[in-house]
Order: sequence, then structure tokens, then C-alpha cells
Amino acid sequence: MTHDLSAILMPGVYILRHRGRVVFIGAGRNPLARINAHANQRRGKPLAAFLPIRPITFDAVELRPARVDLLAETLAQTCTELEWSPSVSHPVAANG
Repeated sequence: MTHDLSAILMPGVYILRHRGRVVFIGAGRNPLARINAHANQRRGKPLAAFLPIRPITFDAVELRPARVDLLAETLAQTCTELEWSPSVSHPVAANG
């Protein structure tokens, strides 16, 4: 079975889950790069100092494609729908 993963190359909102629970929601013009950066941080690989990426343990990724001009709106809607707030501490162990 094959899956078309090309949507991950387009702008959108990405949802990282660990054991079914939402652990992070982000948005970007290139979600694949952002998701990869989170995974690399988790593995201890250094990133550029200007990137505000934190290590996050996740085992599933969902993507909601969005036009660049609608990223902020789509992000806000997704956070509301999933009752997730970036200002609330969501405990995630970097090692699982």
C-alpha cells in the first residue's frame, strides 16, 4: 500500500501526538522541515541558535494543509478544536 505524502511539502498546520495525545501543534511554510527539526532536537542534534525548536517526543503526525495567508487562522482553529494551548504546559518527556 502506498500513501501520497506530498501534502507535507506544502504550507500547513502540523499536529504531533504521543500515544494518541496532542503534544504540540505548529504551523509553517515547510512543515516537513519543522517536524524534522523537532525530531533532531529530540535526538540531541544541534540546531541553529535562532530556531525556537524544542525537543518533543512524538509517534504520530497529522497535517492540515493551508494557504500561507491562512496559516495563523488555521493554527488558531486547530488549537481551539483540539483544546490545545501553547501557553499551557504539556508535559512531554524528551526521552519518551
